[in-house]
Amino acid sequence: MRLPRPTYANVCSTIALFLAVGGTAWAAATLPEGSVTTREIQNGTIRGVDVRNGSLTSADFANGTLLRGARGETGAGGAPGAAGATGSTGATGLGGQAGTAGADGRNASEPLRSGETVYGVAGGNDWVGGGGITNYVSLPARAPTALDSAHVNTAEGYDADPACTGSAASPTAPAGKVCIYFFQWNAAACQNEQGYDSSELGRYGFAFTFQQEGVLNCVIQAVWAYTAP
Repeated sequence: MRLPRPTYANVCSTIALFLAVGGTAWAAATLPEGSVTTREIQNGTIRGVDVRNGSLTSADFANGTLLRGARGETGAGGAPGAAGATGSTGATGLGGQAGTAGADGRNASEPLRSGETVYGVAGGNDWVGGGGITNYVSLPARAPTALDSAHVNTAEGYDADPACTGSAASPTAPAGKVCIYFFQWNAAACQNEQGYDSSELGRYGFAFTFQQEGVLNCVIQAVWAYTAP
């Protein structure tokens, strides 16, 4: 039996059927790399299973679409850095302005001022059989007026003056007077303890005298105060 000779129409229909059945697989197997673009992909057709795990980075996602992770623990502090080099010495500052000159000091030849009090010491030892002790005491500056015997007195003993109300620890004197206070005094062995003025001393000092009596030595240590009138 002779087969009929294929016609053009039969060949075309056979090729069309082949393409309809296997065309999809053929296309997938023969598409070159990079030939599929956004235009060829239908929206909503790409799924998670179509993306290789770990192939996407944060740059592939829009801002705000990735959730922020929990804050990590604070890392350990780094080791202290090496000390820096010593800086250069700064420039010397400008000197300050000179202060105003102070008032002239007290002139040693200036007389004591009214109400000013000065202090000193007096005394001595008079042994048994001695002839008495006389102290000549100099003021540290001239008295405004000359002293007299009535204004040079002890606080106790032979020449006691009730106006001398201070003590050896805190000597005082009324205006115009010298008051002598005994710091050590053997009253039983001393007599004639008195202060007085001498014309030779004038405004520059005074005298203080005492002498031994009985069988004991006379010892006097005293401080004095003078207040200018």
